[in-house]
Amino acid sequence: MERKNRKNIKNPSQGDPGSFPTTASHKGSPPPKGYKLKAKKTEEYCFDIPLCLPSANKYLRMHWADRERLKRDFAIVIKARTRNLPRFSAVNQITLELSFKTNRRRDKMNYILSADKLIIDNLVKLGKIPDDSILDIPSIVWYNLPCENIRVRIRGKESK
Repeated sequence: MERKNRKNIKNPSQGDPGSFPTTASHKGSPPPKGYKLKAKKTEEYCFDIPLCLPSANKYLRMHWADRERLKRDFAIVIKARTRNLPRFSAVNQITLELSFKTNRRRDKMNYILSADKLIIDNLVKLGKIPDDSILDIPSIVWYNLPCENIRVRIRGKESK
């Protein structure tokens, strides 16, 4: 098996924090062949969720009634916070800015399951984004935020 030349491999962390460029003016490497940006002219909207996101371990070990109660709480808050948010026909990027009360080191990958089930699925259910498949949301970016909220930023094209 032939070894690849490592000098030709580009660092994915260069440029925009997303995995693919999110706007036409991106200066990084071009998207993979056959990949098309969903929206050329993008708008970005932001809203905060004043709830704590559980890790995947806590979420999966919850009693089913507690999990449904948590889903309902997130659905109520997201519905209220996105009342004035337009519907998107195409989404280029969703940015989730997580915050925690303590400075403990955390594994961001443990929060993907609960963020998907509690935040992104509610946005789909409300009709704010078309679908939550990887074809409809090519990039989900994670940040740590120093305040006590979950900040959600959606970048995409508004539906008419």
